[in-house]
Amino acid sequence: WGYARWKRVIVANTYFDHRPLQFDGSGGQAFVEFLIIGALSLITLGLYAILGFAGVRLLRWEYAHTILPTGQRLEYRGGAIDLFFENFVLGLFSILTLGIYFFWGYTRLRRYIITNTALDGEALEFTGTGVQFLVVVLLNGILTTITLGFYAILGFAAVRQLGWDIDNTRVPVPLRAPVPMPVISPPVSAL
Repeated sequence: WGYARWKRVIVANTYFDHRPLQFDGSGGQAFVEFLIIGALSLITLGLYAILGFAGVRLLRWEYAHTILPTGQRLEYRGGAIDLFFENFVLGLFSILTLGIYFFWGYTRLRRYIITNTALDGEALEFTGTGVQFLVVVLLNGILTTITLGFYAILGFAAVRQLGWDIDNTRVPVPLRAPVPMPVISPPVSAL
């Protein structure tokens, strides 16, 4: 329930065309998703989670319950093995470079997730760069240090990072009109 509430708060504070998005996933639905993920991970000795199937299942659930102001829902289309590969590259190269690659790897992972998310069949786009993300993390670190940790504890650091993620996500123009078109009666012919 906390997870669903957390998603609802984030989505309600995300805007498209100056109007907030909505999230209609419930805590009960999230609980069932986590139960299924836990059971399948247990049955497969963890491979379900390790190979990315659990991540894909959660992304599909989250995006299917994310509603634009036009009433349209997002759709996640990425594959489990590809998600596993992106996470593997992120982890491996971050270790090999003593953490330096993390900022570029995180951006690469976000780009993979966002470009595999669609609206009306059109892929979303992610424009963020590793250098931009590095600056966000450095600012969060400095402000957290200056405020003796309160900047992070109170959620300001998370909001800055989420804001960066959202600001760098481009959504294609929806095919449906944002406002229903008025019905116009055909002209009456004079007989």
